[in-house]
Amino acid sequence: MPAHNTQLYLTIAGLEVEYPATIHFGYSPGAPAYTPPGEYGPIDPPEPPEVQIERVEIWDKDGKTLECPSWLFNQISVDDHVFVELCDAGEDARQPDPDEAYEARLEDERTRKDWGD
Repeated sequence: MPAHNTQLYLTIAGLEVEYPATIHFGYSPGAPAYTPPGEYGPIDPPEPPEVQIERVEIWDKDGKTLECPSWLFNQISVDDHVFVELCDAGEDARQPDPDEAYEARLEDERTRKDWGD
């Protein structure tokens, strides 16, 4: 389950308060519309990405963990800006490290040469 560090800006009774937070979430990238070979248009609509917030940790100025109230959790869950941030973080977590991907390709090529493929 990915985690995303962010800052929450809240206005409470006219006073703006900033809290560092970590949002633990699940991510599904969705899928583009599917057009089978020979068809003129898609038969399945695109599926948008999905984010499921599992847990939110917030801290006070002394670094003490505070319980995230349910009203704040609900507000974070429906916030469009948070959704975009978490989609970006989810995509980053899905992307393989370029150096690791390169090493994996080299290892695959070495293995193929060893087996004569």
